[in-house]
Amino acid sequence: PCGGAALGGVINVITKGPFDKGIHGTASASYGSNSTEDLRAEVSANTGYAGIYLTAGQLHSNGFIPGTDVINHNLYSKMAYNLANGTDINLSLSYIGAKRGNGDFGELFNEKIRDRDELYFGTLTINSRLSSSLTLDVTGNVQRNRKVRIANDLTDGAFVPGDSGVWDDRRYGGTAKLIWKPDNQIIVLGSDYDNGTEKSDNLLGGKQNLTRLAFFANDTISIGDFAITPGLRYEDTNQNGDFISPSLGATYILTKKTILRATIARGFNVPALGDTFGTGGGFPNPALKVEKVMSYQAGAECSELQYVWVKVSLFRHDVKDIIENDPTNTISINAGRQRRQGFEVEMRTVPVYNTSLSGGTTYVYAKDRDTNQIIMQIPKYTYDVALNYDDKKSFRARLQGRYVWWNDDSGLSKYSDLIVDLNMVKTIYKNSSQSLETFLTVHNLFDGSQYLYSFYRNAGRWAEVGVRYKF
Repeated sequence: PCGGAALGGVINVITKGPFDKGIHGTASASYGSNSTEDLRAEVSANTGYAGIYLTAGQLHSNGFIPGTDVINHNLYSKMAYNLANGTDINLSLSYIGAKRGNGDFGELFNEKIRDRDELYFGTLTINSRLSSSLTLDVTGNVQRNRKVRIANDLTDGAFVPGDSGVWDDRRYGGTAKLIWKPDNQIIVLGSDYDNGTEKSDNLLGGKQNLTRLAFFANDTISIGDFAITPGLRYEDTNQNGDFISPSLGATYILTKKTILRATIARGFNVPALGDTFGTGGGFPNPALKVEKVMSYQAGAECSELQYVWVKVSLFRHDVKDIIENDPTNTISINAGRQRRQGFEVEMRTVPVYNTSLSGGTTYVYAKDRDTNQIIMQIPKYTYDVALNYDDKKSFRARLQGRYVWWNDDSGLSKYSDLIVDLNMVKTIYKNSSQSLETFLTVHNLFDGSQYLYSFYRNAGRWAEVGVRYKF
């Protein structure tokens, strides 16, 4: 096994912020099987012009399969201030620290692997309403993610240097976006920038940098019940070249309860620095280029039936220049073409006698476009189903199941069972400003097995019970 910080993409996270005016908060504690403890607290205060939100938590567990114990600490804060001239300022800071075991890989590597992670993240956002139809959003962010991985031999405990390492990922960047809303249109012009540097003994030269600069524009044009959204994005990277991504989307309101949607877009995936420059068990190739995809999607959302809401989506993704390991040259290369196509269906019913049903299914047919062979180990069928009960007074419950058919022929998988979770919440006390409730969750109720690799088995049946206080 090998790993490290990816530096291969940007995750957009919309964080929780201050509530409405006043002071609000929540505190919860739960205890479960294998000494699993989950403690959380949050508080929010808002004067109308300024607000603050704070949350902290700690999770500890001895783990449910050998070598997977974990202790996790997190702290997050967000401060918001509304200036009189129509400008909002938001500052968020977060910290996550974790120590965890990745498992005992006895049947594969005769190793035990442990990770220690620290993530610091800060974001400053300024939103300014320049006029009734023009808004400017500017966001800056900084991040540091430090990972220490230690591998030991299961037989004698000896340190395994090849599968161990330290990764120190530091990045900064931002987004500037101008939003103009003339009659029947929403026009967005903007730019993204991300500069990340990773230090690791598992990278060529011990340190590598990935810089991404993008410019984008899109326009949503509404004509009656019809809307069309053309878009264009240009992105340049210092390591893997540049790329142009056009897109086109359309929406049509067929009836008051039926919406039709369709999109076509060209996209890409930037390789991780571990693929381009990795040496610690990886396959470095400094000439690696981005993976490319053409995506087609169409669907409908309908609530015409009296008691049921349904959403159906069809998709096809044609991928080329896929990053694969070349066993002859022991490097990562751009090779091969794939097609992944299928459909997704979601549904939920309205409550009848306080009870509702929801569910969904996904079907994916993946094949190699060069050999015309089916690609294994990509989930072909996925099913989700849930039975919900809520008396709107003091008790609610949810029984949910999930099944994944992994389409695997390696002999290392097992996925014949439906994994079912049960969650029940009982309100003990409630008034206009406070509430106290207790909850019980039983995970994997029927102790089923559903995993792709035997050395990453899913947890068996376990339970947790706790209390939650809100004010």
